Amino acid sequence: MRLFIAIDLPEHIREQVTRLHHGLPGTRWTPPEQLHLTLRFIGDVNEPIYETIIERLAQVRFPPFQMRIRGVGQFLKAKLSQILWVGIAAEETLLDLQAQVEKEIRGTGLPGEKRAYQPHITIARIKNTPRQRLMDYVEQFSHFESDDFTVHAFYLYSSILRPEGARHHIEAEFPANS
Repeated sequence: MRLFIAIDLPEHIREQVTRLHHGLPGTRWTPPEQLHLTLRFIGDVNEPIYETIIERLAQVRFPPFQMRIRGVGQFLKAKLSQILWVGIAAEETLLDLQAQVEKEIRGTGLPGEKRAYQPHITIARIKNTPRQRLMDYVEQFSHFESDDFTVHAFYLYSSILRPEGARHHIEAEFPANS
């Protein structure tokens, strides 16, 4: 089972983000229902590890907190493929939550994440877009901001890879502590 941990987005925030889905040929836009903020990608695990992950994540404690999406950028993933993303106005609570999640995943015996956490939401995968066109797009939407929204929970997702893109399913919900 291929797993990751993420924060889901409210419908009105998804709508705001999908307004950015235009103007770049050679782009596979993330479907609105698949938009999420990854806290930790886990990958393929067996059933015993899956159960341990759920037990460990249930130990995470965090209050509800406000978040806002801000800005557009890109990651160079491979020579011919890039990730287009929207950023997060990082709240200390978000960073604390991610650190707790990382600690609990390492506690299962899985390896720790090597890269520093960069909160973002992938909005597209780009293959054959001219570089200047991509740079112009990023510049055009660099000041994009969503409304504030409250995070009340995070989720453990399973992900099934398909030719048309990954399909995500919520496996478990971990609510904030009031």
